[in-house]
Amino acid sequence: QYNAIGKKVLVINHSKDRLDSLELYPFKQLIDSGIQSIMLAHLYIPSLDSTPNQASSLSKQIVTNLLKEDMNFSGLVFTDALNMRGVSAFYNPGELDVKALLAGNDMLIFSEDVPTAIIKIKEAINYKLINIKDINKSVKKILKAKAYLELNKIKDLNSNNLIADLNNYKAQLLNKKLYKHALTLIKNNNNIIPINRLDTLKIASLSIGENSNIAFDESINRYCSFNSFTISSKPNDTDINKLLSKLDSFNLITVSINNMNQNPYLNFGLNNSIDKLLLKLSSKKKVILNLFGNPYSLAKLKSLSLIDAILISYEENSITKNLSGELIFGGIEAKGKLAISINKKYKLGHGLSTNKTRLSYVYPEEIGIDNSKLNKIDTIVYEAISSKAIPGCQILAIKDGKVFYNRSFGFHTYDSTSKKVDNNDIYDLASITKIASSAAA
Repeated sequence: QYNAIGKKVLVINHSKDRLDSLELYPFKQLIDSGIQSIMLAHLYIPSLDSTPNQASSLSKQIVTNLLKEDMNFSGLVFTDALNMRGVSAFYNPGELDVKALLAGNDMLIFSEDVPTAIIKIKEAINYKLINIKDINKSVKKILKAKAYLELNKIKDLNSNNLIADLNNYKAQLLNKKLYKHALTLIKNNNNIIPINRLDTLKIASLSIGENSNIAFDESINRYCSFNSFTISSKPNDTDINKLLSKLDSFNLITVSINNMNQNPYLNFGLNNSIDKLLLKLSSKKKVILNLFGNPYSLAKLKSLSLIDAILISYEENSITKNLSGELIFGGIEAKGKLAISINKKYKLGHGLSTNKTRLSYVYPEEIGIDNSKLNKIDTIVYEAISSKAIPGCQILAIKDGKVFYNRSFGFHTYDSTSKKVDNNDIYDLASITKIASSAAA
């Protein structure tokens, strides 16, 4: 929506009951878990406060009555940036800061004019518009937070292994579990997912956008042979026609939309050129769309009705790329549900289910196996290679249809200049028989 000065404003038109049961639920859980601070966005939520041209960050009904009193939040309350035109355009310098304090905020972010704001706040205190006790209470909360974080003690940050520490193995396990349950299949004509009858298909993987699609291609490479193609996120007619010509001999195309953004005014990076490409492609071929971005972007797609299957993977990272490949080929089930409504057809709570039909690839801990103990396998193999018992090998370990170890070692021959053993290499039956029969004997 546009406000009185023609600025776009994000309006949340949900009822109080809907907000209480869905949008506010995670905040309640975080507050109960002891979260220390919350920031108020510049939204317009009529069901909570219908004051014209007043953002939620400036509303006493929302900041004080709802957040502090009803939700029992006692931590620090931050405003969003006060220099954003959607809020600052309605007030003179300093007045906005007073308004934010009156609403119940403790910390005012990006004040446009700090000296003027201080003068206006002092005036408001003198005129008893702002109670000095409230100022003291906010200051005390800020000082307590600084003391808790020991900001008065200088500490050198040890950046060695910082990325690894922040993204440790336990965190990766949790992230994978969350993404696995989140992936949402919203369309699946003729149960095209999970893909079957590979003998009848010639498959192409198309990546739209600058970001690499390596992790997704590696995932589907476990299940089938395919060809990989890329095109920019802003293809012109010549680019599109060239691509269509290259894809002419394929009868199933997986399309990954990468390099999206969080800008709703640019439709999150899903533009008309991409839609045009999808229209032409899906009118001739079976298309599975894999969206690594915001599901709201699909609302404006004209090609939505022609595409055979649509999977929403939400974020672009190696975990979602691997899992979405597994889901498309039946390694894992589809179980996610939409947390929002895209349009009248794809509403809140919508999400299709599929069955597991092929092997999946898991962390050992996902099936109760200690990953550190698998290092013994590596030790044995390296000893075998160094003693020339074998030039190289593959080891694949599966439990209950879940691959938890899959590694290749060494070379095809004892000559170290020969080809390295790769997970895609296939050993002939005779090679397997030598090992299997002697082990059994």
